[in-house]
Amino acid sequence: MKAGFQKRNADSPEQDRSLASMPPFKIVARGMGPDAAYTYADPVTCHCLYIGGPQQYVEYQRLATERDIAQGELWAENDGMDWGLWGGWLR
Repeated sequence: MKAGFQKRNADSPEQDRSLASMPPFKIVARGMGPDAAYTYADPVTCHCLYIGGPQQYVEYQRLATERDIAQGELWAENDGMDWGLWGGWLR
């Protein structure tokens, strides 16, 4: 993960059960303050758990905001285009 989370593969039956019990594809805070851990369970793509601390979570939020802003700018650029006037672009 670009934000610096560490990838941990589910290599044992116990880890498989633990991974299956977690909310998939969602960052979950475990604890509070400087000792908090943030986990992201991916039981499908990598069958793994990503783990990070407060710094990694802050970086994740920053990257997500950048992505959202970039997506919004892309939509704004294309929003004023009258694609029908030009016959669309899919043929």
